[in-house]
Amino acid sequence: MGVRVFDQDFKYVIDGEVPSPIAPPPGCTFNPRCVSDNRTPECEFETPHKIKIEDDHYIWCVNPSNGVEDIEETELVTGKIEEEAYRNP
Repeated sequence: MGVRVFDQDFKYVIDGEVPSPIAPPPGCTFNPRCVSDNRTPECEFETPHKIKIEDDHYIWCVNPSNGVEDIEETELVTGKIEEEAYRNP
């Protein structure tokens, strides 16, 4: 279904500085570097949720792109499991 970076001969480069592991920004750790059209002010204070795209393929996002919600296999991981997974990817 989706493109997997490890199957490609290229790497994605994200502009901006890598978030500090000691003092990460609030909300989504990557919100200062996000270039998504779906980036909103909520990204700066909400913790992103884990969304299953397909087997062994997840994304973490406060506002995933259109179409993700329509995927039959999408599942949200919530509560303590989400919190632990976010801190220990």
